[in-house]
Amino acid sequence: PTSDGSACAILASEQFVRKHKLEAQAIEIAALEMSTDEPSVFGEENIMKVVGYDMAKTTAKRAFRKAGMTPDDVQVVELHDCFAANELITYESLGLCPEGLAQCSELVWQLRGQAQKRQVPYVKACLQHNLGLGGAVVIGLYKHGFPEAARRLQQNLTAKL
Repeated sequence: PTSDGSACAILASEQFVRKHKLEAQAIEIAALEMSTDEPSVFGEENIMKVVGYDMAKTTAKRAFRKAGMTPDDVQVVELHDCFAANELITYESLGLCPEGLAQCSELVWQLRGQAQKRQVPYVKACLQHNLGLGGAVVIGLYKHGFPEAARRLQQNLTAKL
């Protein structure tokens, strides 16, 4: 479907955030990792490999390690779900269950407590996943840049609901 929405991501240094007292809104990209097809895509007759299982699993492991997080730390996921079966395969490859920019915006809104009816209560960490068939996968992990300031802001927003 056609979308009339728009979004932007503004990146700022920690110094800028502190100077302008934006700590309560600061979202840190804790890790951002990318991989391309693994050799298993070409060497095995396994559709799970073709749709990115191995590269998503490898990339997720690197992202979680870099961020010092595990799948248990994530409360919200923006998953590239090009078709239903791929979504289920990818949940597994990301370690969320046993064996663009719109996504970024949704995760930031979730972390800031601004997702309205979609809001997951008290979000501390989010995961973003996207892939292109026969090409690449990108995994991003987001968390509060200043957790205590964010917690106070979320409590104030929740009290207003």
